[in-house]
Amino acid sequence: MRYEESQPNFYYIILTVLLFLFIFSPWFLNMRELIGTEGQYGSIAIDTGIFNPTNFVHGENLISCFPLFPWVSTLFYKMGLCIEYSLRWPSILALAGISVIVFETCRRVYSLQSAYVGSCFVFSNIFVLEKAIDGTPFTLTVLLLLSGWILWYYFGIIKGNWNLGWIWGMFFAGLSFYAFGWSALLYFFLPLPFMRRPLSFWKKIKFPGFTVGIFIIVSFILLWAIPQMITNIDSKLYSTSFLRNLPESYFLHLVYYPFNIFFGLLPWSILAWPVFCVAFYPLDPKPIFSRFLRTIFFVLFFVLWINPFSSTRDYMILAPPLAILTGANYWLLIRRHGHILKKILNYLTVFLIFLTFVSIILFLVPAKAWTSLFILEKIKLSYFERGIQFFDTNFLISIIQLTTALILGFILIFCQKNNIQIWMRTACLSLIFMLIFWSVTYPYRSQDNDARTAASKINRVMSRQPKNDIEHVIYKGPHIADIYILSCYLDEKIIKIYELNQLPKYEKTVYVFTLNTPLYPERSWEKLIKVSYKERYLYLWKGTLINNGK
Repeated sequence: MRYEESQPNFYYIILTVLLFLFIFSPWFLNMRELIGTEGQYGSIAIDTGIFNPTNFVHGENLISCFPLFPWVSTLFYKMGLCIEYSLRWPSILALAGISVIVFETCRRVYSLQSAYVGSCFVFSNIFVLEKAIDGTPFTLTVLLLLSGWILWYYFGIIKGNWNLGWIWGMFFAGLSFYAFGWSALLYFFLPLPFMRRPLSFWKKIKFPGFTVGIFIIVSFILLWAIPQMITNIDSKLYSTSFLRNLPESYFLHLVYYPFNIFFGLLPWSILAWPVFCVAFYPLDPKPIFSRFLRTIFFVLFFVLWINPFSSTRDYMILAPPLAILTGANYWLLIRRHGHILKKILNYLTVFLIFLTFVSIILFLVPAKAWTSLFILEKIKLSYFERGIQFFDTNFLISIIQLTTALILGFILIFCQKNNIQIWMRTACLSLIFMLIFWSVTYPYRSQDNDARTAASKINRVMSRQPKNDIEHVIYKGPHIADIYILSCYLDEKIIKIYELNQLPKYEKTVYVFTLNTPLYPERSWEKLIKVSYKERYLYLWKGTLINNGK
């Protein structure tokens, strides 16, 4: 018997927006301090300012960071948002933009049902759930690349104007370069030579619009490169990552990559397999557009496979084309296999209900029991090495979220009628997963407050130091490679020096971060504070000129 389900209407947009908001819970994004490269972009947003094409921070030129994302983050920061919101909100908004583009593309090309499937796919797969909440430029880059591809196809095939297709496509490719660098251009152009008729690449480059598009991209490159060379003539304007040795895990990457993609795109990869099934191709209502998206997906899939330095973050770029194709084939899939899919989703729901139930129990366990009961002590040592304080700190909000997840799970299990569409069931599974994440995983990770704790101590010490008409400056001494995250929470300006004789010679008092006692006899040194940061100790010294430097 064929599986049938009711067709969604436009009122489902409200439900989809609510799903997006609760899945990403943007109001919690400042719970965890900055991590990884967020510190670099945060320092740029705080120190460099708006529309500055150079990322000159702490006296160093961060050549690996490109200007567009810091500009957007700076705008949020100047509006009064904290640095965590300023970096992470742009990523969430970029993901919302990707979802809108996927929704509208599916609606115009295929159907309203496809639109809901595609948009939910693109914002609720595990890769996106894991990486889109980070304050990095990659989500914005995916938005720009997707816009470029769609416009290239729209103006070229639909409107028959390849000049505009190249101009708009390369304009967004140039913007993606300004956000992410050379890799973005590689991602944009690599699929194009593999396009088949009527999208054949080599015939399309004869149009004048291609030349104009190349000029646009070169302009973006020069807008970035010239200020870098003026600021620091020794700046390397290219990446040398390909010169590095292959990572030891490269062979394992080659073996496990296809499986990582399948599990990373869960739960939607369960619905995506018709995209790769030749039997579905003759039933495709828009075969040229589907082939276009399929080419993008497969080319980038294999590029990321053979690239030894690809990361989970990069895999997000595969989600939009696959999401659109999954939406296109959804109605065929559920008619043939809807009953089986519902059973599979029910098994996943039962598993998530179990995880939710266990999470609730962990919150209800008294604090003393964690040390008195062997099994709880073992769990604590195995999974909660940083402590269990977050169970008390986030008790109420976490219990509310977990209870909501539990109720939602039981609704999906016991409502076996066709009134809940399979795509909505799949999206709700992602919501249950994220409610557990926001209740347990994220609060637990947020206990790692090295930067905030160290910055708070340093700020208290510096607040007691006399100030001149200008703000304090703390010099970052030799051998201190990375304190960008820490600097985002400091109230003082940071400047990198490579030798202590680079300190201002006539400044009566200077402040210096070092890893040991500074050896500079022209000043007397007073240790203001010793703080632990990232498994090492930082010393803040106050250096005063001896005899006023005479």
